[in-house]
Amino acid sequence: MPLNYDQTNKVGSSNLYLVWKDNKCGFVDDLGQEVTKPQYDAANFYISKHLIAVKQNNKWGFLSKETAREIVRPKYITIYPFRDGLGLVVLDGNGMCGFVNESGHEVVSPKYSFANSFSEGLAAVNLGCKFKIENEKLIDIVGGKWSFINTKGQVEFKLDIDYVESFSDGYAVVRKMGKYGYINKSGVEIIPIKYDAAYPFLDGLAFVENRNSIDLIDKNGNTIYLGEFNNEEVAAFKLNDKWGFINTKGKQVLPPKYDYIDKFKDRFTRVCVGGSLINDLWLGGKWGFVNTEGKEIVPPIYDYVDKYRIDDNYRWVVKVKLNGQEFYLDDNGKRIQ
Repeated sequence: MPLNYDQTNKVGSSNLYLVWKDNKCGFVDDLGQEVTKPQYDAANFYISKHLIAVKQNNKWGFLSKETAREIVRPKYITIYPFRDGLGLVVLDGNGMCGFVNESGHEVVSPKYSFANSFSEGLAAVNLGCKFKIENEKLIDIVGGKWSFINTKGQVEFKLDIDYVESFSDGYAVVRKMGKYGYINKSGVEIIPIKYDAAYPFLDGLAFVENRNSIDLIDKNGNTIYLGEFNNEEVAAFKLNDKWGFINTKGKQVLPPKYDYIDKFKDRFTRVCVGGSLINDLWLGGKWGFVNTEGKEIVPPIYDYVDKYRIDDNYRWVVKVKLNGQEFYLDDNGKRIQ
């Protein structure tokens, strides 16, 4: 390997090396032969599976990851990580959006005023919109015609709405006349456009807002019971008579599987599988613990659990009972000898 470069870095498991000379980067092979002379201002190896994104004079192009040969000359002002095998690109000059595949071919020529990256095989695109910008930040997309295209660039369906987000968990958030709702992958309004705000579905659940109230709904639009969020931003929710835990992004950190949960005390809450409510007390079943991060630190296998406390050695400990034997666990759920 010639040593006349300022810096040399191997590119993953390939036979290529990224080299720098006078603040410009290029590529050499493992024999030290220069494949691409240092001429680019930046390189991104993670945006695509088969392509290297390179920047030159504030424009992006693509090289082959296998050979480091230039496939697409730098001509895009913005590029985005590939999704579903396609990368969203924005053309220099007119700012129109299109998509390239892993070979660098423009599957969708840059003709859209705005586009989102592909998600679940579909991408939202807009023709003719304007942009509302404040303090150099995009605030809103105004006007134009929305539609969704497939990975071949064909229009799947058109929408008469003001704004739409990418699909998540089979549904996409849409906005019309200041209200939000959801459509399915056929473009059908599946949950009415009636909310002040709506957020993407994850694991079959989504957050919505109405009149300063935040609710959790399922895919039928039914409201799910939601407890208060603790300091770690985890809350209990109830679905089909089972309790689980969810974070503020709507992701289930623990699926609904418990028949009973206690209130959080310090860092822990008791959970139970089985059992029943008798005289305002939950009795029977198998007991365990969940911490404030939503992690099941003690599986529900014990006949009885006390509440966590700090012992004389300043450790969090809890007394449990299993098959007639009583012993202590630490705050990782491990038995204390």
